[in-house]
Amino acid sequence: FPIHNVSGRVVGFGARALKKDDKPKYINSPETSIYVKNQMLYGMFHAKQAIRMAENCYLVEGYTDVTSLHEVGIENVVASSGTSLTEGQIKLIQRFSPTITVLYDGDMAGIKASLRGIDLIIEQGLVVKIVLLPEGEDPDSFSKQLGSEKFKNYLEEKKEDFIHFKANLLAKEAENDPIKKANLVQEMVATLARVPDSLKRGEYTKDASELLNVKEEVLVGESNVLLKKKLYKPKAAKLEIEKAPETNEEQADSLLTSWDPRDLIIFQEQESIRLLLEYAHIELDKETSLQSYLLNELEDITFLSEAHAEIFNKFKENLAKGNSTTIDYFIKNGSPVTRKTVIDIISKKRDISSQWKDKYKIFIPNESDKLHLERTALTNILRLKQRVVRRMLEDNIDRLKGVSDESEQTEIQQIHAELKKTETEIAFLLGNVILK
Repeated sequence: FPIHNVSGRVVGFGARALKKDDKPKYINSPETSIYVKNQMLYGMFHAKQAIRMAENCYLVEGYTDVTSLHEVGIENVVASSGTSLTEGQIKLIQRFSPTITVLYDGDMAGIKASLRGIDLIIEQGLVVKIVLLPEGEDPDSFSKQLGSEKFKNYLEEKKEDFIHFKANLLAKEAENDPIKKANLVQEMVATLARVPDSLKRGEYTKDASELLNVKEEVLVGESNVLLKKKLYKPKAAKLEIEKAPETNEEQADSLLTSWDPRDLIIFQEQESIRLLLEYAHIELDKETSLQSYLLNELEDITFLSEAHAEIFNKFKENLAKGNSTTIDYFIKNGSPVTRKTVIDIISKKRDISSQWKDKYKIFIPNESDKLHLERTALTNILRLKQRVVRRMLEDNIDRLKGVSDESEQTEIQQIHAELKKTETEIAFLLGNVILK
């Protein structure tokens, strides 16, 4: 099969394996300076005029599907050659049509695998339609079976908007399983959030709400969380060149990703206590010390470590009495567990700083600098709250597993949406702290 570029020049060749063996189903020429696979679609040169006239582009999997549809008089068709569309290929179609109609065979596993790829088409602002062929049929076989007119009629009668198609598919798959339903709702929300037109997104959300039997405000709330992430991402990327030196914790964050959520929270609690122990007396401005700042911001946090809670509460108690709290105070007056915890925190900080500098080549900034200290404290507060919220999200999902009542399920899903919203807001604030 000769592969033409959009101008009609042959730039490569493709082949379709006829035997079922371990070889790839589709074989293409190797990439060259004139044949870049992710920028080309098989059949586009011959289809572009028909696509423009019909304002619709049929998307099929392989070369033989394209040739078979041409045989029955359907010329506005291209093939992705068995791969998901790339952004470059989507933009190529967009030059000629605002609509893509994807022809699916009856293989549900293949359909599910391609759903996320179609989300990329949605994000580019195109209208995506779906035609589901009978099980065991593909465009090549089914077009030959029905003949030209019947096949064309089938495509017109069976085409369905992708958002509706996906919502129906997920609704059937979820059935009465609340956990599966929660996961599939998130999957649906990921698609809704990609619709760039707010009016269309609103209509799609209403339809999805009915099909999935989920309150519309839940879908809207979850979509807004994803939209905020999408909105703030370019800003973060733009400001990256102005990024201040990272704190030891930020740089080591990737080393902690495999930790248990509870351990991550305790790690962050420990960092809060360390800042109190070492810098409580530092004045951030004329009216605020680091001690009062941390104690105020972490007032609502329930510490998981009893030792950390004891140290934190002692700082609060002494501050209320007008007394200072130092490392020596805990060494002399603390319980055995508290003394050990204080000693471990101070010694561990010095050991870790040395290890990170020597082993991981991580820059350890001077925390005595007031501006850096203020930023470190705020970053720590946000990270602790972020990890607490993430643990609450996990607990909320676990809670959903044991619930069968639909109204209670909806309530838990609404709580989940609010927690996700809070998580996003913290992430945004955390990004601003890191980037400013």
